Amino acid sequence: MNDVLEKMMRIDAECEDIKRSSELEAKRIKETATQSGKDMLKEKKRDAARQAYELVVKANENADAMIERAKQETIGECRELAATAERNLTKAAEYIIEKVRGI
Repeated sequence: MNDVLEKMMRIDAECEDIKRSSELEAKRIKETATQSGKDMLKEKKRDAARQAYELVVKANENADAMIERAKQETIGECRELAATAERNLTKAAEYIIEKVRGI
C-alpha cells in the first residue's frame, strides 16, 4: 500500500512539474507572440510612413510640374495677347491718323 501511495505522490509531483513547465512554456509562447505582433506592427507603421513620404514627394513633384506647365501656358497666352494688343493698337492708330487726315 505504501508503494501505491508513493507512486501516486510521485505521479502527482510529476504532474505538478509538468503543469508548471506547461504554464511557463505557455507564458513564454504568449510573450513571444506578443513581441512578434509588436515588431510586425512597428514594421507596418514604418512601411506606411515611408509610403506616405514617397506619395508626398511624388505629389510635390507633380505639383511643381503642373505649376511650371501653367506658367509656360500663361507666358504664351500673355505673348499672344500682347501681340494682338499691339496689332489692335497699330490699327487704331492708323484709323485715327486716317480720320485726322480726312478732316
